[in-house]
Amino acid sequence: MAYKGTHVTFGRAHGLTVATGMATELGNIARLLQEAETQTPLQKRLTAFGKNLSYIILLICGVVFTIGYLRGKNPC
Repeated sequence: MAYKGTHVTFGRAHGLTVATGMATELGNIARLLQEAETQTPLQKRLTAFGKNLSYIILLICGVVFTIGYLRGKNPC
């Protein structure tokens, strides 16, 4: 199999066209790019991790602020 964009540097070959247009591998990739984006499992896990990490950071900031306030430190 040789795909569009294949570079041959040496030799001989006979070719037979088995698909054109959207039925080719490049057409399959184009169709996938046109479809609505779906997240991969890794992207979903990274999104959940980022959300949880931001909540933890906000909690830590709140605790540090409260401790500083209770010790009489100037918030500014």
